[in-house]
Amino acid sequence: MVCTRCEADKPSGLNDPRWRRALWIALVVNAVMFGGEMIAGVASGSRALQADALDFLGDAANYAISLSIGVQTGPPIGV
Repeated sequence: MVCTRCEADKPSGLNDPRWRRALWIALVVNAVMFGGEMIAGVASGSRALQADALDFLGDAANYAISLSIGVQTGPPIGV
């Protein structure tokens, strides 16, 4: 029997679809910015642009980790 009123079934935190959509948007934007800045940095020989591109890559990795944790978490134990 499925509980339709359980708190675990309600979207909250990382399993909220709106929050996950925002993380996906931020991930894509940061990945695109990484690619663009890395290409521009290599083309111009600018180490500053390349370093800033790596910062975007780090941000994208953080969003990817947040999304993976949201997938792995389920309802609380004992609920």
